Amino acid sequence: MNLLEVNGIEKKYKSFVLGPLDLALPAGTVLGLIGRNGSGKTTTIKAILNMINLDGGRISIFGMDHRRDEQQIKQRIGFVPDECALPPTLGAGQVEKFLSPLFPQWNAEWYGELLRRFAIPRDQKIKEFSKGMKMKLMLACALAHTPDLLILDEATSGLDPVVRSEILDLLREYLMEGERGIILSSHITSDLEKTADYIAFIDRGKIRLSLSIDDFQSDYGIVKCSRADLEKLDSSIVIARSSNAFGTSALVRDRRTARQMLPNAVTERASLDDIMLYLTKGEEK
Repeated sequence: MNLLEVNGIEKKYKSFVLGPLDLALPAGTVLGLIGRNGSGKTTTIKAILNMINLDGGRISIFGMDHRRDEQQIKQRIGFVPDECALPPTLGAGQVEKFLSPLFPQWNAEWYGELLRRFAIPRDQKIKEFSKGMKMKLMLACALAHTPDLLILDEATSGLDPVVRSEILDLLREYLMEGERGIILSSHITSDLEKTADYIAFIDRGKIRLSLSIDDFQSDYGIVKCSRADLEKLDSSIVIARSSNAFGTSALVRDRRTARQMLPNAVTERASLDDIMLYLTKGEEK
């Protein structure tokens, strides 16, 4: 079962066009969105949350229409943006009084446990919090009504490794409870390699590459060789190439085949950073 299905959505602005774009999020999985600033990640998330009017396409969440059934759907979604959206003069206790009436499934005991786990004081004003504490409070608020879909838009950006590790640990625990799913947009590709089940690379409003993290880690690679040797590779496995004064390299979807065809070349496992670099700055095949 897919918790989320995005089919052919489009949104046109004067200087930017999103789509047509397709995505799916199976229950029990994490979908990582990667791409440069301005690539369309946040616009995609806004479309899913019905924060913008689409010019085409359809979005289904929990088997329901994201516009017609918006109120029912949003009772089952938790959202964490890249900046704290909570009133800075309130404390965590006051935030609960404000938010809990909006969500019938708000779990005060669970919210209190999250505050204790993250060492967040109930009475201290949010404006006095560090960025890490603000993000942990936002996550506690998003999880307090036990949502079935959690969406994080660059929520871990700018946080130190310890805070990121705490958040990622909690996300793994959250996913173990029932048929849930997570959409995690992040520039920190190392976090996605540890956490995501699927990756979608968005560039200039289009999905340039979509695959499972298992396939990516098992098969994709970087081949470094001369231009003449690169021409010997089966073009069907070459995704993009890059040339500079030091030689030629390519992002390939089957590094074992590449190693067999070019045994003298240097062949390494690719990273998600490599995908971003080769598909944005390289010569795409």
